[in-house]
Amino acid sequence: MRITGEISPLNTVIRGWLFDEMSPLKRLHVTLAVNGEVVENCRAWRYRGQARKKGSHRTGFCGFQFRYPLQRLRDGDVVDVFETSSGTRIGGAPFIFTSKQIFFMHIAKTAGSALNAYMVNRTGAQNAYVHIEAMVSNTAKMRRCQKKAFVSGHVRYKDASQLLDLSRFYRVTLLREPYSHLISNLAWTKRLSEERSKELLLEKSERFQRVVRRLGNMDFSDLNQLEAFVSGLSPLEIQLFDNYQTRFCMPVVVGERLTEAHLQSARDTLNQFDLIGTNDRFELFLQRLCDHLGWPFRATDLERKNVHSERFGLPVESDELRRILRPLYEVDEKLYQSAVEWSPRTR
Repeated sequence: MRITGEISPLNTVIRGWLFDEMSPLKRLHVTLAVNGEVVENCRAWRYRGQARKKGSHRTGFCGFQFRYPLQRLRDGDVVDVFETSSGTRIGGAPFIFTSKQIFFMHIAKTAGSALNAYMVNRTGAQNAYVHIEAMVSNTAKMRRCQKKAFVSGHVRYKDASQLLDLSRFYRVTLLREPYSHLISNLAWTKRLSEERSKELLLEKSERFQRVVRRLGNMDFSDLNQLEAFVSGLSPLEIQLFDNYQTRFCMPVVVGERLTEAHLQSARDTLNQFDLIGTNDRFELFLQRLCDHLGWPFRATDLERKNVHSERFGLPVESDELRRILRPLYEVDEKLYQSAVEWSPRTR
């Protein structure tokens, strides 16, 4: 047997589709277990247009729907779905049930990819949307976001509040020590100029590609070049490197460098969040989030993503480099201090 299938997004019941690729017209049985205890078996014989549309099954009659009501599930219950005779799990199983909804404002380079992976692995991919910045123009997908257990994206809070009813969500975000965040951001952008990142770069806009080429041609060990870069940022480079974390907490400020005058607006936005964490206390942040969801937390389940240590010659320990780069993170530094005072602040 070669079982394929997936669980559909949760509604009022648990449903989905599966079949044996070696014998696709054979009717299979599927089992539902909660916390390791089998609670129901059923046949996968219902019509599922989604399976046929994807080209997975030629008739679409491979769907299942359990009678077990979601109302009987409790936060933290582990739900498993598998083909009965072989015990083969299908896509999206197992997952941890939660009646709560989480919105994560994902500021790049703050351990957000690790949080995304952790949450998707536990809620099930069918119950999560990440990188919603790629779907903001898709009204149907944004409507579906309202029903997901976990929603995240590189989206400013003000923009997210116009796309989603955030009052329904437990709102969380992460910040990072600003100097190390800026160093990481510069190095990540320069890395895109390398041959190994060519395909990824081609997916970006031409304006962004020009920024990457500029950084790619710079010698990061030359402080004079770095000082010239900081003083001569283009409007897009200002958006990318000038107090980037503070910008996520504000309405769009195009082509203008941030000053302390912008700080209160950003602090007011942070006050809208239910849980705020910092990169260096990520495990504590995640533990608090799991407490809210009623989930057990094990640090061994955590896997860091997109971690790169290469700095391309940047003399990161140099006081002179800190002085040169300071205009690009000094507002972030003040906002970060507020986050440290609150971290991990919960309501």
